[in-house]
Amino acid sequence: MGPRNILITGLPGSGKTTLVEKIVTQLSVPAAGFITREIRRQGNRVRFSVDTLDGRNLTLAHVDFKSRVRVGRYVVRIETIDNEDKNMAMKVEIRDNKLYIEIHMEKPTPSASGKTLVVASTRGNTVTTAEVDGKPVIIGLNAYIKP
Repeated sequence: MGPRNILITGLPGSGKTTLVEKIVTQLSVPAAGFITREIRRQGNRVRFSVDTLDGRNLTLAHVDFKSRVRVGRYVVRIETIDNEDKNMAMKVEIRDNKLYIEIHMEKPTPSASGKTLVVASTRGNTVTTAEVDGKPVIIGLNAYIKP
């Protein structure tokens, strides 16, 4: 028997997320996929995040983003989906007034200039789920080695 895909739908507050989280913790096989969460500020929905089942967290849409791609009042970050497809997601947290960044390492590849080898990159600026004063932190990161 091959892989099975499951899509769970339901009304808001009906327990879809809780169900998925409980199922994933009970599985004895690897699970892949994501959960979309709404994030509120002062009671108002301002952002949607995507939590992957392997522990990554990405911002998918936000009322404060700048872009032409919109769904209602939310600006959708197509880059989030593109970066996830390339496995370049990163975890960003603020703890004890320090910014913690976790990003996937890559096989070293030549940089645009050819002077270094890139080992990790956000491939441009990435809006994160970390916030300062209610605003998302934006990170552009390149880690490299000298050949």
